[in-house]
Amino acid sequence: MAMKVMMSFNKDAVIEKGYSLDKIYSAIKAAFKEDGLPCVSDGKVLSFTDKGSEDDWGAMWFTITELLETTWFLETASSLLFIEDGCIEDVLADDESSCGERK
Repeated sequence: MAMKVMMSFNKDAVIEKGYSLDKIYSAIKAAFKEDGLPCVSDGKVLSFTDKGSEDDWGAMWFTITELLETTWFLETASSLLFIEDGCIEDVLADDESSCGERK
């Protein structure tokens, strides 16, 4: 089961709210790193992947849920996708349309 989390940020909102993209990236990387989930891209899109453990799904969703409970993330994120075996869930839009029924 291959899993990935991808997110991007609105640079104008980051500046307007007085945040720094570097600090946002650092905070998110630290959160995923706590569970050993590696960052695989930190350019325009910040991306994390599973490490092949049966605990990865729970760890990813724990971190996603934590992010969704923070004001700074909701104010600055422009996308947050959870991808699992080809199923793409747009978490910010609460859209699982490309997933079909979950097993």
